[in-house]
Amino acid sequence: MYFENPKDDDLIFAIENHGNVQNFHWEIFSGKNKPFMDGAVEIKNGEIQEINPAGSARDDRNLTIRVSDGENKKEIFKTF
Repeated sequence: MYFENPKDDDLIFAIENHGNVQNFHWEIFSGKNKPFMDGAVEIKNGEIQEINPAGSARDDRNLTIRVSDGENKKEIFKTF
């Protein structure tokens, strides 16, 4: 998982599937609050899916994106 453009103000990120699980859930947090955006995506093994979250509502300059496949969780961070 990584940001497409880490230095830009957009929230576009990519999820790479290197395992057998195909269903992923993502959440975007501003600070430590509840997620202000979330979604689900199906990605086949060996594929990459770009996620372009609609909107940019945020009340903090620090964002966390958390992706889970039901077994594992990964996080990436972005500061504006």
